[in-house]
Amino acid sequence: MDLTEYCRERVLVPGAPLTVFEHFLDRDYTARLIPLRAMLDKIATVPDEVSELAVGQAKLAWWLEEIARLQQGEPRHPAARAVQDSGAMAGIVPEILTNLAQALVMQPDPFETTGQLLAHGQRVGGAVARLEAALGGGDEPCTQAFASLGAARYLAGRLRRIPLDRKRGIRWLPLDLQARFQISTSNQPAGTQQSEAWQGLIRELCQLARQESRAGRAELQPGLGAALPYLRIQHSLDERWLERVEARPEQLAGRPLQLGRFNMLLIAWREARRARKELAGFDHAKS
Repeated sequence: MDLTEYCRERVLVPGAPLTVFEHFLDRDYTARLIPLRAMLDKIATVPDEVSELAVGQAKLAWWLEEIARLQQGEPRHPAARAVQDSGAMAGIVPEILTNLAQALVMQPDPFETTGQLLAHGQRVGGAVARLEAALGGGDEPCTQAFASLGAARYLAGRLRRIPLDRKRGIRWLPLDLQARFQISTSNQPAGTQQSEAWQGLIRELCQLARQESRAGRAELQPGLGAALPYLRIQHSLDERWLERVEARPEQLAGRPLQLGRFNMLLIAWREARRARKELAGFDHAKS
């Protein structure tokens, strides 16, 4: 298996939104994005894949070393090697990758407050958004947009994992929310995730994520270049998913929830069309 195929198999899994809207994106951008996403997914999922803190910290320490090797042109991991081969590092500030891994090392378990969860989401998700935007070759910093979009995507990702996290306890839910809704994620009786208190907690997190998403998308500018369609589509899909969960939070008590393929295609087509118009107008104004 070559490196490109390795990354595609790990990013374009069945049901993943990118499998639906990949063809709406610039091909060169996608060729750089998929290896980057494969590597970022490997890094970002470390805290959720281990049960012992020391093991997680050791894995993240290895990734910090791998990022340093990537900067020197000597990566070892297949995803990092694919990032190097794709040319993605040409537009990336290496410190953002390092800061991402360091933020994950310092991830609280559990979060004490909702504000702490949001700040962590802005730091981790914001770094991911900045890296994805850098691949577009644009010159628009959009720093606050990245922080907001990153927080929204981080929260949406956490909520998506709830059906998978149930058996070992949903450790990341902030303690202040657990106290306010009188829910303990460490010892959940049968039916907890169908209760009104549980549904109220999920609704509040969805509202917070949607608020961040709307704030971030409003700040996106055509100066982002080829990254603009991707960012618009990805976060519109997240917002639609969050809207659905907020309306019926009990759906998270079952298997992982996904949007229908036709629904995703419609949203992707609409946002890609909007982004193309913005980019065309931006290029015309520059000329």
